[in-house]
Amino acid sequence: RYEDALDEAKQALGIDQRNVKAMYRAGKALFGMSNFREAIDVLREAQKLSPSDKHVVSLLSRARKSAKEVSKSQESVFGGMFSKSSYIMDRSKEERKESTQKREERGSIVRKLRQCIQSSSEVSLLDRWVQNGIVSCSDDEVNALRKVAQRAAASGKLDQAHERDLVSRHGLAIRSEEKDVLTGKEKEKAEEQKELFRVQVLTKKIQEGRAVSTEEAEFLQSFRRKEILRLEKQLQASGLEERDLGLLEGLRKQVKRYDTAAMDYENRSEEVETLLKQIESGRRIPIRQRLRMDGLLNEERMRLEQKDDDQGLTSTEWKLLRQIQERQEKQKKEENTRRDKLEQREQLLNQLAGK
Repeated sequence: RYEDALDEAKQALGIDQRNVKAMYRAGKALFGMSNFREAIDVLREAQKLSPSDKHVVSLLSRARKSAKEVSKSQESVFGGMFSKSSYIMDRSKEERKESTQKREERGSIVRKLRQCIQSSSEVSLLDRWVQNGIVSCSDDEVNALRKVAQRAAASGKLDQAHERDLVSRHGLAIRSEEKDVLTGKEKEKAEEQKELFRVQVLTKKIQEGRAVSTEEAEFLQSFRRKEILRLEKQLQASGLEERDLGLLEGLRKQVKRYDTAAMDYENRSEEVETLLKQIESGRRIPIRQRLRMDGLLNEERMRLEQKDDDQGLTSTEWKLLRQIQERQEKQKKEENTRRDKLEQREQLLNQLAGK
């Protein structure tokens, strides 16, 4: 939905670059997609053109607040470890050398592949393939690139056997039976590279202040754990350099911090569910305890609603949010009913006193 709204806004801006309404709609779509930094950039331009537009001003304020909150919360969870992108993507000089060599191999053949592209999207796909390899592409994108390679082979552009072997070795099998030519070790290496590329993408996302989903946060936590095991194994076998020792210690702290945050959230959720059951039981609750319960439920509702806006909720979180919302709505109706009764009673007493 947000993607469609963003595309429509871009089309309108293609016609009129000073269309403030289109800028606002683009900013709103980007905000809904949790791309707060991009939303801020668009809304700033809209504000320059229409400083008094209250809708633009309001959304810009919300985007800035959300970007700040996301940046702060993710910094506390992920710390600075993912800023070491050189370590994440190239953990040794040998890997860097191998990566450069493979990039050069892909670059040597890309000119012939470009002669067979049929759309602008294939141009960007080929550029990404040259820079990062097949691990940077989704399954659909890989299939699209394979079709380019197949067209190149069919038109005689890849007339040398070593050229066809090269594109196949880099994931663009020309014949369907070539799709699984990788050995076990090569497949394992490819999977590792794909995982590292995803870490790089998520690193950039975090550094830009965009929200990560629960699944993405858990993926990063899993990555940290595997890196700890790898570094500990290397430490026992041959030792670690001072830089890697510091990184290992940082990873351990991050894992502990994440696990502590997850445990705190689980305990808080259990406490909220217990409070809801206690309220629904109908038992009398002392006023001080009820005020504390109301405050806690309100805090949890605000937190869950903010998370729903930023990155979405799990089914368990959504269920908890609905329970809190229903309870507070019911409480509000009960308070309104009591207030109406008191007002009616007061009116009746005033009428009797007047008589």
